[in-house]
Amino acid sequence: MKQSGIECRERFLAAYIANGGDGPAAYEEAVGRKLNARWASRRAFALLREPSVIAAIQTALGVEARVIEELKAIGFANLADYVTWTNGEVSIKDSASLTPRQTAALVEIAQSRDGVRLKFDKLAALTLLIRHFGIGSGARPRTAIDPPDTEPQPEPLTAGERKRRIAHLLAEAASSDQIISSKPKKSIDNQV
Repeated sequence: MKQSGIECRERFLAAYIANGGDGPAAYEEAVGRKLNARWASRRAFALLREPSVIAAIQTALGVEARVIEELKAIGFANLADYVTWTNGEVSIKDSASLTPRQTAALVEIAQSRDGVRLKFDKLAALTLLIRHFGIGSGARPRTAIDPPDTEPQPEPLTAGERKRRIAHLLAEAASSDQIISSKPKKSIDNQV
């Protein structure tokens, strides 16, 4: 069955993004058969020059950047941006004083007879960022006076591998959360 140009283009884009930017392999996957390497390379190159394909790839990469920014907003959220406390009394700040980035970090705000509860998942977001960027191996941080690394460094992640990791991290983030309550059981001064 012959594919339309649009179907082929869509399959090429999906394969290109999934495989980390291997154009010839993506073209072969799009057409569903093994091709001469030069032919597959030429067709992939031609597709990658089309404005609609360029725009679609840029959109996919923009989504990745937005996901990372959202994780950073959650992971680096500061409790003092949401509440104030004095003499054991906790007050929630007015929502009008919060920035869009701060509100993006919140998963839930709930009021009950026990008080107001702010819920956000800071630990999971930081864990996802650490995994995404491949940091946190347990080694101490490097300083300017440390000698250069003698061990080989890992290869940088391909765009496809980054996308797969983001999808996996988002699935993990959706399955865990962290709750912060505004009504303390005892004085905050005694807890510190």
